[in-house]
Amino acid sequence: MGAIALSRALLGAPYDSDAEAWRRAVLAQGGSVSAAQQRRIVRLVRALKARGVWPALDRLWIFAAENAAQALTDLRTRSLASLSPTPPAFTALRGFQGNGTSAYVDFGVAASALTQFTQNSAHIGFYVQSGDELTSTWVGARDSGSGFSSDINSGVSAAANFSIQAASSATGMIQGGQSGMHIADRQSSAMGSWARNGVDTDVNKTVTISSSRAIANLTALARNTSGTYAQFSGSRLAMVSFGSTLGSTGRANLAIAVNTYMAAIGANTY
Repeated sequence: MGAIALSRALLGAPYDSDAEAWRRAVLAQGGSVSAAQQRRIVRLVRALKARGVWPALDRLWIFAAENAAQALTDLRTRSLASLSPTPPAFTALRGFQGNGTSAYVDFGVAASALTQFTQNSAHIGFYVQSGDELTSTWVGARDSGSGFSSDINSGVSAAANFSIQAASSATGMIQGGQSGMHIADRQSSAMGSWARNGVDTDVNKTVTISSSRAIANLTALARNTSGTYAQFSGSRLAMVSFGSTLGSTGRANLAIAVNTYMAAIGANTY
């Protein structure tokens, strides 16, 4: 029996080659993947493909996983993230939670190195499983000197700061609350949208003119400014994605697929 056929026999239907490559990457890092978790990941990947979202993604990390090895392994390309010296707390099937002072996730890639995540077409998706109700950085990086940024700062309840590929002041966007699935979407050099839980909360808004993508490594739960970390968050994140602009339909489709996964593990907030 061939390796693929054996994997299918052991794990059971359904099957997806990208999900299987992810499973093998997790095992190579010393992690494990239960049959139940593999089926959930297969369904997630297949849903993203069926809804046309998969090709728009550069990276997709599911932090709400069974173990840290799974959480740190990107589904899209099997890239590996790493943790700060004082790591964020990991809770199985819930995600990574910052401590508000020193903990973060380093994605090991800069915005400038991504393919779909371009200057005028880019999204950052993230699922806040538990918000800290403070103003801090959920996801992103910034370059010192030039100020080129690719980041998202949380708001206390209703507003967030949108600063994707901008070198000057961020644009306030209606986020509609902290918990749930958020997608910040740069649609052009001067237009952006925000969606929460699959519904647009601020759409086709004039935002700060794009300039360039940051070359500092992207992070979660803190802002990396050319190797200096600040704006630490105490929120718990369950997933993060980077890719091209999604449009209203794509934003809804990404949210549906991700929230279906979250509901399957009991981590959904809506």
